[in-house]
Amino acid sequence: EALGNIEKHSRARLVCSELVWEEHGFRMTIKDDGVGFRLEGIEANGHYGLKFMRERSESMTGRFDIHSSPGQGTTITVYVPYEAVPELAQA
Repeated sequence: EALGNIEKHSRARLVCSELVWEEHGFRMTIKDDGVGFRLEGIEANGHYGLKFMRERSESMTGRFDIHSSPGQGTTITVYVPYEAVPELAQA
């Protein structure tokens, strides 16, 4: 979802993604150097992708954070504890 949004809306030249395996869960960060946007009211404008990403993260007892501002690009970070993914919790 995040990469699709970047492709459709951001006009980014550079996109970086990072997946980090931490002690109790994993963290995924996706950052772009695109046009950015104001977070206030974004869902009210019919853009539900961010809402759905947040809901998916929270359904796995995870966290979803987004930072963006006009002209500054966007950074999305998702953290999911291993216990939310049984196959990983047993490893």
